[in-house]
Amino acid sequence: MTTEEIQNKVIELVANKLEISKDSVKLETDFKNELGVDSLDYLYIIMDLEDEFMIDIYESELDGKNTIKELADYVETRIKCKDEKIIQLPKDSI
Repeated sequence: MTTEEIQNKVIELVANKLEISKDSVKLETDFKNELGVDSLDYLYIIMDLEDEFMIDIYESELDGKNTIKELADYVETRIKCKDEKIIQLPKDSI
């Protein structure tokens, strides 16, 4: 997936989860200050991202991920880590 595809998917997922228009969610949108997302809402968004992208997201790595772009960048990093692990598997283990 490209960076833009990941960003668009994150925006779509957040908008759907919060039941708001995608047009009101931009890359620079702040979860707490602009969308009013509390810690429980954020947790549900994270769980949906894990399911959507088939990645593990670690709570300890989420500090400072306040905007859609920051979270989308983190998701992209996790996807790349997952893809690298798949690529590095020995052939006889597949």
